[in-house]
Amino acid sequence: MRFSLPTPRMVLQARVQSQGHSLGLEVLIFIAVFCLAGLIIEGTLQTIVIVPSLLDPAFLRAVQEQVSRGGAGPSYQGVMEIVNMVLSNPLTMLGLLFSTVGLSAGVLVYCRAIERRSLASMGIRRARALREYLLGGLLGLAFLAAVVGICVITGTLQPQAGGGLSLGLIGILLIFLVGFILQGFSEELLCRGYFMVSLARRQSLPLAVVISSLAFSVLHLMNPGILEQPLAIPNIFMFGAIAGIYLLKRGDIWGAAAMHSLWNFAQGNIFGIQVSGVSKLPSLFSFTAPSATDSPWANLVNGGSFGLEGGLAASLVLAVALVAVLLVPGRQEDAQ
Repeated sequence: MRFSLPTPRMVLQARVQSQGHSLGLEVLIFIAVFCLAGLIIEGTLQTIVIVPSLLDPAFLRAVQEQVSRGGAGPSYQGVMEIVNMVLSNPLTMLGLLFSTVGLSAGVLVYCRAIERRSLASMGIRRARALREYLLGGLLGLAFLAAVVGICVITGTLQPQAGGGLSLGLIGILLIFLVGFILQGFSEELLCRGYFMVSLARRQSLPLAVVISSLAFSVLHLMNPGILEQPLAIPNIFMFGAIAGIYLLKRGDIWGAAAMHSLWNFAQGNIFGIQVSGVSKLPSLFSFTAPSATDSPWANLVNGGSFGLEGGLAASLVLAVALVAVLLVPGRQEDAQ
């Protein structure tokens, strides 16, 4: 069996519906779309969500302390502590997850109104949608569980006794699941359904996958603590490549979106591990890492405070998954 990357129907539709641009112009348009949809529309919703936290007296005192400790201004570590204080409120995190509908709306408006692209050309198809979503979700859960398993076997994560399952916790977890479904879909729509397919109108599919994955990685530079884990960006790039190739081979966005959403949900709300630098969330289980004294290399394996995406365990699982998704044949009825 050899590596293969078929051209799915969605890319062929995009080529017919809208003429592509040069590589440089396509990247500039992507930046503009992200600024409008992500920074302005979604950012406005996020601001509304976090205002109550910003006005909390405890938060204002913490900011004052950080500024005082930093002299002319707070240190990078101090800024990250302030950000994590805001994100530590589960209600705030839920609000931020749900605010990603602003990003999805902005991308959809651009693609439909400006590029005149159909929903199908972005991978939004009704046929087999539920089946594809469930399959992608199972893969996301399996990948994340494999990473956790490596960390447990190597002793870099240790399970802790939980508080037990209750109706209240089930309700909270279901709401977070919906939030992560919206968040995962928004990022896949932006980076894959829109940007990768737009690139593929005039660029080769491998180049479209690589550039969209680089963009996906760059967008995560805004996450707290990412600069402290050197493996975080390469791992996020690999995840983006896996999602992009999976989307091309399956012919729609649902599997990639589910893989993304269920990875994040399982990490944060099932296993109780930080998601890309975000504070711990209400979870079914709980894991802790050994101290630097007990295991100096633990952070290298488990990703430290950034979460599993920043660790060597994720690197190994994602590398295997990337090879596997390249080897597995695509859906023949959608490939040309």
